[in-house]
Amino acid sequence: GVVTAKILGMDFLDSDVFIQNNENRKLQEIINKDGTESFLETECKNILKIDVKNTVIATGGSVVLKDEAMKHLKKGAITVFLDVPLYDLKKRIYNTSDRGIAMKDGETIDDIYRIRRPYYKKYADITVKTGHMSSRTAVGNQDYGRTALCSVIKQVSVTYEVIFAYTNGQLKYNEAKK
Repeated sequence: GVVTAKILGMDFLDSDVFIQNNENRKLQEIINKDGTESFLETECKNILKIDVKNTVIATGGSVVLKDEAMKHLKKGAITVFLDVPLYDLKKRIYNTSDRGIAMKDGETIDDIYRIRRPYYKKYADITVKTGHMSSRTAVGNQDYGRTALCSVIKQVSVTYEVIFAYTNGQLKYNEAKK
């Protein structure tokens, strides 16, 4: 997300950090103390507070589980699903016990992928199959990232699965190439 914001000359907002700052607790603390369902409500409540323009927003992967949050994020935005193979996600997400991932007891990365993937597809305006590329490579690479993404949309942001960006319609591809 940060790399994308730099490429596009935009501000950057990490929704997980936004939630932690508003709640004065780490994500994992919220999940451990209040439970997964309560965390999802807290996440949604905080997403609804986001009101920015020309800002790349990197969201946590669980935001897609709340329709109200997604409708809010999609207002004036384009959502992009970076379709990362499960094998690659499992290599990236190795510490689920303290990372702040909204998982129910007994759920695995495989379960989360199976449950959330249809939502990522549902809410995505654009899907980019990353193959075995990292998200950073897919978006930041001069040839692939700018050509495949910036020429199609005005702004993007990276998380593991879904990416969001707000626009006021002023950014053009030529400006993004700077």
